[in-house]
Amino acid sequence: MKKRMFTGLICLAMIAFLSAVAIASEEAVIPPEEFVIVGTIMQDNQIVDQDGQSYVIKQIKEGDDIIELVGKKVQIKGTVLEADGKKTIEMVSYELVEEQK
Repeated sequence: MKKRMFTGLICLAMIAFLSAVAIASEEAVIPPEEFVIVGTIMQDNQIVDQDGQSYVIKQIKEGDDIIELVGKKVQIKGTVLEADGKKTIEMVSYELVEEQK
């Protein structure tokens, strides 16, 4: 009888623990924030902003061949991710920025 109670208590404790872990992991998910970056498109599929910060451009939609705009100033909207000290922008949209004369 004692063995059954002990096993039941262990099962309940494990269920409670796993439920708490699942709830905590759901709360920790932060939705990515959309950014706007204005800068110059470089040959290596990067954009360099006015502060000199470079971002690798990851195109989400096919057909957005932004690489054809090398040397042009553009405004890119997207989600910025950082891994191993390298920033990447997952591009949602872009538009050419007219140079002021």
